[in-house]
Amino acid sequence: MSLDEAKQIDESLELDDTVELPKPMDVLGRIAAQTAKQVILQKVREAERKNVFNEFSGRAGEMINGVVKRFEAGPYRRRWKD
Repeated sequence: MSLDEAKQIDESLELDDTVELPKPMDVLGRIAAQTAKQVILQKVREAERKNVFNEFSGRAGEMINGVVKRFEAGPYRRRWKD
């Protein structure tokens, strides 16, 4: 979208800003709803991984004990759960 088109929606927008265009929910089908759900779940997983990394990245070289409560490899691989 060009900056001129974006400014027609909101005058305060600048280059590299994000424009959110609401979509009526009644036009979304089952597949679109499933896709949206998967995208949201993926973003939550990424945020969780980032939080864990940030929590422990500064502790490199320390001895830490822990218990694995859940391990999931990629699809079609072995999955262990506590």
